[in-house]
Amino acid sequence: MEKIVWCLLPYCGFEALHTFAFTRVTTVDLHDNIGDIGRYLSMSIMWIMLLLFSLRLRFLQTVEGDYYERRLSSDASRITRWRDAFDSWILQQFMNPGELDRRFLSQRKTQE
Repeated sequence: MEKIVWCLLPYCGFEALHTFAFTRVTTVDLHDNIGDIGRYLSMSIMWIMLLLFSLRLRFLQTVEGDYYERRLSSDASRITRWRDAFDSWILQQFMNPGELDRRFLSQRKTQE
């Protein structure tokens, strides 16, 4: 769900930028060009949000999704958040990779 919320930030930013740009417009052609660019940027974010909502809906229709939704409504403090590929990428960008090996969020190395 938080990835959907992260999509709202650029969408709101684009809308604020478009509104500011429309206040500075001096010609009709410039108005049309800014409007076209704004529509493309906003629609691309909306398509991404639609994809994320559809993935969330598909997850909620599974047994695991139903379980997590019931647990979240009854006792959210007992639900842990699993780390996915996006979270791993963010951690690698902002943290020292050597420190990640010792953290509880990283995957354990299995012994063969």
